[in-house]
Amino acid sequence: MVRRLQSSTIAFCCVAVFGLSTLAQEAHAQFRMRIEQQGCVVSQQTPICVLEVPDNGAGDTDATVGSIVLINQNVGTFNIASAAGLSKPMLGNGTTRAEMGLTSLVVSSLSGGTLMILLRIQISRFPTVP
Repeated sequence: MVRRLQSSTIAFCCVAVFGLSTLAQEAHAQFRMRIEQQGCVVSQQTPICVLEVPDNGAGDTDATVGSIVLINQNVGTFNIASAAGLSKPMLGNGTTRAEMGLTSLVVSSLSGGTLMILLRIQISRFPTVP
């Protein structure tokens, strides 16, 4: 699902992607949020152009499994006041249906640009549907 919100100076692109692997390992999932300013060049004024935060990793302010919350992060020319995403086990039924969603987003920029927000869950194998 691609959802695009536009204003005169800012375009946001929210993308949800399922990464699949066919490895025959024990089922596990790694939920991540990636925020990236398209066309950004790292400089003293914009030291970070890409921010990737795993569930319960550095930068995630919510210790709940399946919830990533970012507070007051700068990416390129954007300030992310807050961004929150949910996935398994917070969404879906945990056995036959995987879901994820961007539940809140507060972003500002004085100079604008294109900001991409990617929620990703990688599952080594889906459970068998009865």
